Parts: sequence; structure tokens; C-alpha cells
Amino acid sequence: MKNETEIINYQSEQIVLNEERKKEYVYFNITDDLVGSYTYLPNLPYFHLFIDFELEDKLIARLASFKAITTIYKTDVNGARTLANRRETMDINERVACTIPVRAGSYQGPELRSLDFNLEITVEESPVVKIQYENVFVKTDVNNTPLEVEGKIIYVNKGFLSVHSNYFKCLFSKEYIDSTKPVIPVKLGTLEELGLLFSVFYPPYITEIQDEHIIQLLELAVRFQVPAVTEKVESYLAEHAVLNKAKKLWMAEKFGLPKVTEKVLCQIKKSAGQDKVLMSMKHSKYYSELSDGLKEKLENIRF
Repeated sequence: MKNETEIINYQSEQIVLNEERKKEYVYFNITDDLVGSYTYLPNLPYFHLFIDFELEDKLIARLASFKAITTIYKTDVNGARTLANRRETMDINERVACTIPVRAGSYQGPELRSLDFNLEITVEESPVVKIQYENVFVKTDVNNTPLEVEGKIIYVNKGFLSVHSNYFKCLFSKEYIDSTKPVIPVKLGTLEELGLLFSVFYPPYITEIQDEHIIQLLELAVRFQVPAVTEKVESYLAEHAVLNKAKKLWMAEKFGLPKVTEKVLCQIKKSAGQDKVLMSMKHSKYYSELSDGLKEKLENIRF
């Protein structure tokens, strides 16, 4: 399967150079999955433009290559718009940085009134590879209980699953009518969902947790009543996941993950760039879903 390539064009609004304007971080949506931001530093003889990119976690894992060509234009007080700078980056984590004179000078021409920039972004994504779980969970001396999921058969150890999941404990109990069937049907989820769930706690099939699977895993842990998965995902989310902090806090509140909330608040408090972190969080679609009490903690975190 070939990689998928998408070319994205984005044209900014005019950035008016105003001495009364304060330092600020401005966020803008390039696409539904790609966010950009720039830093505005006022009252300087040079305009310092810093552009950063953030990609949704569901696509980060599939990102094969990234290229961004940033073209910056300047408009002077006479209305003339000309090329100011051009930058190219091949890494989504690399900041685009450039400096442009804004004051009048003998060799600089008229004073600048505003700036704008154009982004031409090429994103190459690897194809989604689906695991054939019916070929993974095959019959062995240990896994000898057949389950039917979406018309396909997988084999599991019912003793192990009964210990870790109340759902499977009930499924295999004598009180459950289907437990006496030669093949027990599972209707609560898809084969892909079960495979993903088992990959967190079922040896020898355990694999590393990926950021793009966190929400789905937490939902599956609730649905199939597997507290061990919730605990493992909570630890990963608190210590290793690279996600917007607003999204982390939203998940922490939704699924009751106090370790995550404590860790994120501690990280923000210790951050040298609190203003930018909080601005990034407020731009996230998850910020509005946070409780009023948590938002108040964030607003007062510096005091």
C-alpha cells in the first residue's frame, strides 16, 4: 500500500503592527487536524515571527513526512506589499523563525504597516494497517476457549479474562445462557476493538500504548470492565503521552484519572512559558468541556 500525500495551502490574515498591542500567542486552524500558532512581540525595531505546528495525535502515528514552505509578505504604510522572507522546514516539530525590520531606515524603505504569511504544507501519511486478529488469537493449549466476534473465531483463556474483567467473568459463568455453546458469541464490540483492548494487558500479545488509541482504550476498559487497562493507560497518559494538556485534563475528568490531573497541573506550574501553554490549551476544542472548577484552577495556577 502506498503512502497518501496531501498538499495544504493556508493564507493568514493581516498582522497589523501596533505599538499598543501586547505580546501574544495567536493560534489558527490550518485544517481540522493541523493547528498553527505565531508569537507576536511588539515595540521592537524588528518583527520576530515564530510559527509552530501541532498535528492531531490520530495522525501523528501515520506521519511519514512533513514539509512546510512559509512565505512572509510585508505591507508598508504606502500600501505596497512585497516579499519579506521565505522559510522551509522538513520537521513538524521544527519552529519557523524569521526577523523582519519594521522601522523606517535609509536602506529599509518606508515603515511597515502589516505582515501576512502563506503556508504550503505537504503531509505524507502511511496507510492504515489492519491487524487480522483471528490469525493472532489462534488455538493453543492455553487459549482454548473459542469466541465468535463479527463472524470470526478467536481463542482465549477464559480463566485469565475472568480474573481481569467482570464482563468476561459473567460471559463465561454458568448463569449466562450462551456460555454453554461450543462457540461463545461476543456482541459488545468489534474484533478490532477486542484486539486493541487485549494488546494492553493480555500476554504475550501486549504492545506499547499509542497516543491515538488512548481515548478508545479508556472507553473499552469501561465497556468491558477491565480496571487494569484503565490503570495502565492512566499511567501512560500522565507520564508519556504527547498531547495538548487540555485534552489530557478532559480525559482525566471524563474517565476519573486523578494522577493525570495532578501531573498536568504540576507541569503547567513549573513551565517557563505558562502563558503560551495556557493559550494553547484554550485554543483546543477540549478546553470548553472542562469543568468550571478546573478552569478556575488553571486561571489561578500562577498565584
